[in-house]
Amino acid sequence: AHSSGVTAVLTLLRADEATGGGPGEIACQCLGLGMYWRHFPLSGKRALESTLNAKGQQLASDGSRGGEEHGDKTTLDEAVADVVRLVRSGEHVLVHCSAGLHRTGVVCYLSLRRLGLSAQETIQALESMRPATAQELIRDPGPPQGALQKTAERWLAENRSPAQLTRETPSNPLPPFPHCRSRQGSLKN
Repeated sequence: AHSSGVTAVLTLLRADEATGGGPGEIACQCLGLGMYWRHFPLSGKRALESTLNAKGQQLASDGSRGGEEHGDKTTLDEAVADVVRLVRSGEHVLVHCSAGLHRTGVVCYLSLRRLGLSAQETIQALESMRPATAQELIRDPGPPQGALQKTAERWLAENRSPAQLTRETPSNPLPPFPHCRSRQGSLKN
């Protein structure tokens, strides 16, 4: 990724998704290359749809709604805010989850919309970057979910003010990775 111009990596994997060493190994590699890295663990597609569809529900103290794991609502907000902040500051951002379809697609879609692209421009941009991700966003499996793109658009209209997405620093701290402790100093702030 670094050789292709990527300067920042956002990992959406949960800690229990140990593909290729999991988030800890990804952190070590990114930090070792002097790249910005941040972990925003999001649950899978169903929890993401639940987060996007929730309206007017009270949040638990951890930012979650009604049993969502990992505080997906807060995590989604912060991931989008971080992508927007990074892109505005000139960084080249890579966002990834396990398959690069649902979590990655929604975070990228919401981020590009917050950066001012229209819904159509956003789908076109995602299509040029990764066609499978764009197709998953517009694919409509039927009720009750509907297409993730439509669900994301409702979420943008109902739940978020631009001020909430302009935080300078995400609130989730960099977790300790003892096996790459000497490289943690290369995290960009």
